[in-house]
Amino acid sequence: MSGTGEKGFTLLELLVSLTLLSLLTVALVAALRFGVASWRKAQDASVRLHAIALAQKEIASDLSRIYPKFIDHPPDAAFVDFDGRETQIRFYTPDPRSGFLLNTLLGAVGTAPSLSLQIEAMPDIATSGRPASRVLLDGLSSVAFAYYGQADGEREAGWHSSWQGQSALPKLIRVRMTSASGRMPIPEAVISPRIDADVGCVFDPSINFCRGRK
Repeated sequence: MSGTGEKGFTLLELLVSLTLLSLLTVALVAALRFGVASWRKAQDASVRLHAIALAQKEIASDLSRIYPKFIDHPPDAAFVDFDGRETQIRFYTPDPRSGFLLNTLLGAVGTAPSLSLQIEAMPDIATSGRPASRVLLDGLSSVAFAYYGQADGEREAGWHSSWQGQSALPKLIRVRMTSASGRMPIPEAVISPRIDADVGCVFDPSINFCRGRK
C-alpha cells in the first residue's frame, strides 16, 4: 500500500499532541479558577465596603442626633445622661416615628479578634421588654471611641477615653475600628453632636429644637 499517497500519524506524534492538549487544558482550567477566585474576592471586597459605608452612615446619624437629657436631683450637680466609654456609648436620641426618646447603646460585642459593632435601642418610657438590637458591622479586631471637649474642672478642651457625669456633651466623638483581616482599612470617623445641652429645654422632635422652657 506504499503507492497510495496516504499518510497517517505516528504513535509519537499522537502522544505529543495529547500531551500538549493536556497541558493546554490544565492551563485553561487554572486560569478559569484564578479568574473565578479574583471575581469572588472583588465581590467580597465590594460587599464589605458597602457594609462599612452603611455602618458609618448609621453611626454618624445616631451620634449627631444625641439628645442631652439632663439629670437634676439637688443637691447633687446636674449632668447630661451620657455614658461614653472606650468600647461603648450609651446615649439618648429622639425617635422620629414616636417622638419619644430612645435609650441607645452602641458598642463592641464579643472578644478580639472577632468583634461586632452592635446597636440597641429601647423607648425611654418602656418599663419592660427587651431592646431591639442589630449588628452594624462584624469581623472587627478593635473598636475604640474617644471624646473631645472641655470636661468639668478643666481649663482646655482635649481628647478623653471616657465621658461620664459631665454638664455638657462632648464636642466631638471619634470612632476607630480595625478589620480583623487587616486587608481593608476602615476610615476613622469624627462626629459632632448637633444638640447643645439646655437644662430648661423641653425638646420637640418635630422641629429638632426646644418647644419651650420649664
